[in-house]
Amino acid sequence: MKKRLKWMIPCSILLVALVYFTMTPIGALRFRIITLGHPLSAFTFSVMNEPNPISIDENQTAYSLDNPPFEKSTQSELINWTITKHGVFYTADFYGWG
Repeated sequence: MKKRLKWMIPCSILLVALVYFTMTPIGALRFRIITLGHPLSAFTFSVMNEPNPISIDENQTAYSLDNPPFEKSTQSELINWTITKHGVFYTADFYGWG
């Protein structure tokens, strides 16, 4: 019983994190920012009330960040993002600056 409980807790935490990062729009955005190498910025950004006007597809949502992460290689801020829905899953991609 103790061995089962020992593995059940980490597996359930992993399952909850997986669901959050793939099945919610903000979770997908946070996961993409983490994978780009900005883990602190992924949990401290705020979303603008109205995103910058960008052209997107029907199954996409646009987000603009107030305090976006700074990319050193391009010397720019990662402001505009698109979240694409694939069935019940979401993915995030950097769109551009404006």
